[in-house]
Amino acid sequence: MKKKIIFLIAIPVLVIAAVLFTGSIYRANAVDGMNITNGKLISYTGTAEDVVIPSDVKTIGREAFLENPYVKNVTIGHGVQSIEYGAFRGCTSLASIIIPDSVTSVKESAFMDCTSLAYAAIGTGLYELGAGAFSGCDSLVDVIIDPANLFYVCDDGVILSRDKTRFVQYLAGRHGSTYAIPGEIKTIDRYAFWGADKLKQITVPGISVIPEYAFAGCTGLEDIIFSEPSNEISMGACKDCASLRQVSLPISISTIHSTAFEGCPIDLYFNCDDMSSAAGIVEGMGFAHGNMYIYDTSNLVDETVYTEASDETNAGDTSSSAAGSSAAGSSEKKDPDKNSEKGTALGATEIVSDRAFLPVYGSIAVNKGTAKAPEPAMIKDYAHYMDTSLTSFELPEDISAIGSFSFARSGLVSVNIPEGVSSIGKGAFYHCDGLLEVSVPSTVTQIGEKAFEYTAWYNDWLFDDEASDLLIVGDGVLIGYKGDEADPELPDTVKTIAPGVLDK
Repeated sequence: MKKKIIFLIAIPVLVIAAVLFTGSIYRANAVDGMNITNGKLISYTGTAEDVVIPSDVKTIGREAFLENPYVKNVTIGHGVQSIEYGAFRGCTSLASIIIPDSVTSVKESAFMDCTSLAYAAIGTGLYELGAGAFSGCDSLVDVIIDPANLFYVCDDGVILSRDKTRFVQYLAGRHGSTYAIPGEIKTIDRYAFWGADKLKQITVPGISVIPEYAFAGCTGLEDIIFSEPSNEISMGACKDCASLRQVSLPISISTIHSTAFEGCPIDLYFNCDDMSSAAGIVEGMGFAHGNMYIYDTSNLVDETVYTEASDETNAGDTSSSAAGSSAAGSSEKKDPDKNSEKGTALGATEIVSDRAFLPVYGSIAVNKGTAKAPEPAMIKDYAHYMDTSLTSFELPEDISAIGSFSFARSGLVSVNIPEGVSSIGKGAFYHCDGLLEVSVPSTVTQIGEKAFEYTAWYNDWLFDDEASDLLIVGDGVLIGYKGDEADPELPDTVKTIAPGVLDK
């Protein structure tokens, strides 16, 4: 009897001991805020800046470090094989990450919005990099990918598949305001450009399907050009591009998702053939469209470098000067008005294409030539673009120019251009559908492409069978030709031909 009693008492004691032992193991795995179960790091709730993930961890779980504000540097153990969706998403203090050779899979949005991430390295084993893994990483200019990796490369701030046919990620920290996706690219990943706020213009080659959210959240993007034979623009592809002004669509586009341009400006303009499927789709969305490219690329400046070239420095060595400024960690603007030494140039050097321009502020000695005269008074480009409430406007008497698209698609019904105006910019009154009365003085010598097309005044001439085949205004400027001759004989009264008039 005693043996039975002893045995019955021993069983619950053993159970309690087992539970306590198991609990001690769990607590040991939860040390420093790490919740680890069966080789998977479920969550991290600690406050350490430097975190070491143990080598017995095989998987860093979904959103394990989600929006942790403390962690700065993470050392991933060589036993880790996969990093799941959003594992480090929103860790705004995370500065560096090294993904070892053991990691074969990094899922979507793994490091999304890690805005302080400035250094990232990927080992040889990675063969799956999810869409938007590094999206929104504003400080990340480059990702170091081991040359022995068979699946990915990072080329000039862009992650591509090794064969360079798949576009994986445009790094948000990459410098430059323009980017042309290489022509050999066949597919683009979702979220590929998410958070690339520095970009103003993107050129996309002929990719059949533009995927979901590919260019979403590019808040600085102003112009995007899609090329043949692109066919479909998917859900949210350009969502929340708050600065977008123009989208060029090829005639091959037949499908545009209703949310593709959600959150974009209401005055967004689509450059597409009036008879294309795309024109009908965007018109149904409430956007303006036409067959003109209106975006002004002269505003695109990739880099701005502040320099000072004096007698003590080598003005010709611009690279060393720029490097020195960068090393000092300062780009402080000098006060050019304080510069009185001859031969010193102060200002912001703007790099446009392959040329450098140095705007000079204040006075400067000129040894040869003449100083540039002040810009003439003018109506600025896009000044009243798409202002449909504008039905009349009295142009100032002292202006000498009317800028490009300054009144395009406005509600003007008449315009009297004053004497003294010498030039009218491209598309200045383009698609002012109600514009019936136009007066152009003889002082006008230059008129840009399609300045008056799609106005009631222009259409009256165009469809008047008894009107001359030539529409000549101002000081002999030919702005319209409706004949069928490839090379028409022009009268002596024609002094200038507006661009595109004889190209039809």
